[in-house]
Amino acid sequence: MNYKDNKGVTMVALIVSVIAMLILVSISLGAVIGEGSIFYRASAGTEIYKEGATIEVIEEMMTKYQTSSYAFETDGLQNFLTKQKDDKRIEDFEINEDKTVKIVKDGKNFLWYQEGKDGTNYKVKKID
Repeated sequence: MNYKDNKGVTMVALIVSVIAMLILVSISLGAVIGEGSIFYRASAGTEIYKEGATIEVIEEMMTKYQTSSYAFETDGLQNFLTKQKDDKRIEDFEINEDKTVKIVKDGKNFLWYQEGKDGTNYKVKKID
């Protein structure tokens, strides 16, 4: 077989390989960059995790309030939250007339509220 006749086949194979690689690169970039990409979803997941962790910290803090001597004082909730603010565990708070509490932590607003009518089940949720 003469090698002079195979030069064209080698060039065609090279062009097909380059085109296939360009297609793979464009698909890969679409998965890595832009909305719905791996990095976008990872950063959204990080935010969800941080929010959940903050809610858990507030729930733990408010459970400590419910089991402390503050719970039996007239201004116990106000005093407890003021201490938490002074200790820099929260940034700010507001006790509402309906006995819900708006708590600011990590620059975000959360609401501590009673769920149900028995008065023992409290929840925390992010508000804004």
